[in-house]
Amino acid sequence: MYGFFMKKTNVKNIIVFLAVFYILVGCSSIKNLRTEAEKNSGYTYIPLEPLPIKIDSNDPSCNSNDTDKKLVSALPDNAVRMSIQSFDADGNITYGSSKAGVSTGSYRVIVDYIMSDVVSVPVTISKLARSKTTNKEEYVNPLGTLNSRDYDLTSVVYNVTKTIDIASAGTRKSTSLKTGKSVSSNENASAYAVTNPKFNYSIATKLTLPCVTNADNEACKPTDSTSKTEESFVNNRVIPKVTLDIPIYVGIGLRVTANVNVIKTNANISGLGVIGMEAESNALNGDLIIQTLGINGESVSSALPIQSELNRTTAQNAIVSIAQIKSMLYQANLAARPRIVGMYLPIPGNVTLVNAIVSELSKENSIEWKKICPSKNKF
Repeated sequence: MYGFFMKKTNVKNIIVFLAVFYILVGCSSIKNLRTEAEKNSGYTYIPLEPLPIKIDSNDPSCNSNDTDKKLVSALPDNAVRMSIQSFDADGNITYGSSKAGVSTGSYRVIVDYIMSDVVSVPVTISKLARSKTTNKEEYVNPLGTLNSRDYDLTSVVYNVTKTIDIASAGTRKSTSLKTGKSVSSNENASAYAVTNPKFNYSIATKLTLPCVTNADNEACKPTDSTSKTEESFVNNRVIPKVTLDIPIYVGIGLRVTANVNVIKTNANISGLGVIGMEAESNALNGDLIIQTLGINGESVSSALPIQSELNRTTAQNAIVSIAQIKSMLYQANLAARPRIVGMYLPIPGNVTLVNAIVSELSKENSIEWKKICPSKNKF
């Protein structure tokens, strides 16, 4: 009887243990639910469609007509950068590096051959999402991940603004996030300071609220739209935000884009040549595109192949064309103008965050590149 009681008790304990274990594991799983794009994106090079850049060429070394001091000499870095974007059934995009074996699905492989310089752009990022409890948008940790139990993951919106330098905070113009108007702030410069490149909180009522200057450039006076903005930041709501530097790649070069549909599991998409071989073996299919980044000319146009079906031959032809055009970068008759060609995402993020950053970068004359021509003297 005692043995039976012990067996019954042990079974009961096991059932209780399994129930508790299931609850703990289940809660943990729900808490950490996030998309593949959120888990895998970030900390990587992200190619961008070429964007204009404002050039500051006041450096005395650039005033000479010496051919050694042309544009290519002012671009210190020469690199081949590769990025892979994967697309899931829900339209989410994951940014990552090259992969030797991938599952079936759609991918975009981008290889940049660029001569570049880096411009560090300070930005402030905040993040909103609709709460399923209140059905209202709430500010959330921009570096954190959301779970589908508490938030609508399709409602996430990022607000990205360039951080104004402290020295020029009183005079420099920016764009109001809420009104969308050109504004000039004469508020306390400390409100624009880059405090810490980590997650931090700011009291909303202490945020600098811009005011619109009139045509006569008189002192700032709050407008109706500004007042509305101020009213939306009352009740001491706390806005989590992060301020950090985004490395922006400025330069010229070439880009090869392979839009790939992987048919067989474990296909290798780690390089153009390998992709061509995999296409030859029917492990994948797609198309191939070559474009220039900030360069043009008759010889360049004639060397560019047209968009074509992806196979071993077209992949090899693309590599040959790139080699030909790269040799033209030093020709005097080449029309070249640096462009924003990519960025490094130093935090976890998805396509929504990337698009918000790109939107800020694409504003007219928003980013300046200081062209410094190197001396002929050897070190």
